[in-house]
Amino acid sequence: MNFEPETRFLRAFGAWLQTPLTALLRETAAVRWVNQKPLSPTLVSGPAFFYQLSGEDIPPGSVIGFEFEPKLFFSLLDWLQGGEGTVEEEELSPDRPLTLLEKRLASRFLHLFHQAVLETGRISSPTEFLPTAELSRPEFRNFTAAEFRLDAGTFGGTFRLWRSYPHRQLDLGSLDEMADENDAQSMAEALAKTPVCVSVQLSGAKISPQGLLKWRVGDMIELGKPEDHPFTVLVEGMEKFTAAPGKFKSRKAFRIL
Repeated sequence: MNFEPETRFLRAFGAWLQTPLTALLRETAAVRWVNQKPLSPTLVSGPAFFYQLSGEDIPPGSVIGFEFEPKLFFSLLDWLQGGEGTVEEEELSPDRPLTLLEKRLASRFLHLFHQAVLETGRISSPTEFLPTAELSRPEFRNFTAAEFRLDAGTFGGTFRLWRSYPHRQLDLGSLDEMADENDAQSMAEALAKTPVCVSVQLSGAKISPQGLLKWRVGDMIELGKPEDHPFTVLVEGMEKFTAAPGKFKSRKAFRIL
């Protein structure tokens, strides 16, 4: 079946997201395009992140935005912190300020959304995503919002991909048609390649989420002298074992994954 370039772009965008989201969440993720229609950004009702795009392949004035249903957004944040994706009603206010930790965690899945735009839009030149708050400018008034459904594990919800008129004029070229069905094999491969998230609890004092803010991927947590200090290893947020003094003497550090 033949699809118009914009429709194929939306289908491909959702299909591309499934595998990296599965790897990030360690839970099979399904993303489905639901609908699209012209809307004003004044109708944004959930946590949203807008960017102006710049690059050789990008029409001037191109703006995209990612808006999340509050329940989906905060469920994703909870899941990335080792929770079960459950949030309380009082946490769902779309306009409450995000903490530094929440912004850092959100950047992990927003990066995947950026990549989905680049991959499915066939954008090859270096491209910048510049946060913008100038949506009142005339060239930013004509937006189309495409709605998607995201389901992963026990939680799910909707998000919108906002695209300004210039970005919709992007030459999408020849896109391969993407199947609606989940690609089970690629999902399995993504999970197999995903490092297990490990955190360490030293001398009975768990490293708090706030304490983890100073750490970055690839950093090392030095244990000092493991033979003198017991420590607890937590995998995916769950306590797995406690090493007694004198055990694992050769383990001097854990790497942040």
